[in-house]
Amino acid sequence: MRPRSTKRGAAIGLALVGTLHVTEAQAQDPEAADKLFQQGRAAMARGDHDAACKLFEESDQKDRAVGTKLNLAACEEKRGRYATALRLFQIAKSQLASGDTRLPVAKRRIAALEPKVSFVTFSLAKGAPADTTVRFGSVELESDAVGRPYPMEAGAHRILVDAHGRSQSTYDIELKAGEQQSLEVSPGKPTEGPEATAPVDGRRTRGYVLAGVGAAGVSVGLLAGALVLSKKSTADDHCDDSLRICDQIGKDANDSGRTWATVSTVGWLVGAAGLGAGAYFLLKSDPGSETAAAVRIDPRATSFSMLHRW
Repeated sequence: MRPRSTKRGAAIGLALVGTLHVTEAQAQDPEAADKLFQQGRAAMARGDHDAACKLFEESDQKDRAVGTKLNLAACEEKRGRYATALRLFQIAKSQLASGDTRLPVAKRRIAALEPKVSFVTFSLAKGAPADTTVRFGSVELESDAVGRPYPMEAGAHRILVDAHGRSQSTYDIELKAGEQQSLEVSPGKPTEGPEATAPVDGRRTRGYVLAGVGAAGVSVGLLAGALVLSKKSTADDHCDDSLRICDQIGKDANDSGRTWATVSTVGWLVGAAGLGAGAYFLLKSDPGSETAAAVRIDPRATSFSMLHRW
C-alpha cells in the first residue's frame, strides 16, 4: 500500500473527504489521473457533461479511485444516463467506509435514481454454455450480474447473446421506469460439430433446383440427339434418296428420328432456361445481417458534485 496524492482534495465545496486504498497493481498512473480528474471538474463547471464524463472515465482507468467514480456517477446522472449512474453509485457505495461523509450522499443518489430506471433479472436457459455472454448497447453483463436485478435505462433494448461455437440470438425488450422484468436467454444453434445446421437461403435453394432441372434438360437433349443420329444412319441404309423410296425399316427410322429430334430440341431449350435461371438465383443469394438498435434518453440535471478524486 502507498499513500494517495493529496493535491486532489485541497479545496472542497461540498466537503466530501475520504481515502481509497488500492494495490500497486491497480495504481497505474496517479499523476495523469489527477490531471484528467481536474480537467473533468472544469468541464463539469462549464456544463460540458459529455466531455466531463469522458475525462472522469479516463482518470478512473489511469488510477481507480472512489471519488472519481462518484464524480463520474454524478456526471452520468446529469446527462440522463440514470442506469449507468446508479451502477456507479452502487460500486462507490460498496467501496466507502461506514464513517465516510460521502456514504450518505451516495445512498441518497441511489434512492433517487432507482425509480427512474428499470431492473431486469437475466438468467441462462438450461444447457446454455458456460461462456455465454449477454450484451446490450455498449454494456456487456458481468457473469456475477446474472440472476440479480440489473439496472437498465427505460426504453427499447436489443439483447445480444453469444457463445463460442453458437450462433447469436437476439431478444427485443421494452422497459418502463420503475418496473422489474425477468428474461431467460440462451445463444443460438451450434455452428460447429454434428449438430450444426447451416442457414438455408430460399434463392440459393431455388437456384440449385433450377440448375438441376437445366442439367437434366441438357442430358435429355444430348441423349435424344444421339438417338436421332442413330435413326438417321438406319434410314440411310434402308432408303434410296434419289428415288425417295424407303422400306418399312427405313420409314420407321425416319418417323422415330423426327420424334427424337423434337425431344432433343425441347431438352436443350429446358436445359438452357434451367441453367440460366439457376445461375441467376445462385448469384443473387446473400444472407442478411442484423444491427442492434440505439436508445436515446432525455437528460436531466442534478446538483450533486465532489471536488476530489480519492
